[in-house]
Amino acid sequence: MEPVVLTTDRLRLRTFTVEDTDEVYLAAQDPDIQRWTTIPSPYARVDAEHFV
Repeated sequence: MEPVVLTTDRLRLRTFTVEDTDEVYLAAQDPDIQRWTTIPSPYARVDAEHFV
């Protein structure tokens, strides 16, 4: 099955890929993301690798 990609003029939604690992890791370092979500804290790079 091909991954689904939803696209509009201003937005593109798709599943995460291995290429997204660094961005996921960096985003998870934001204190507000750690505060308002249930991600592990501290969030290690291996957590991002497992997520994507």
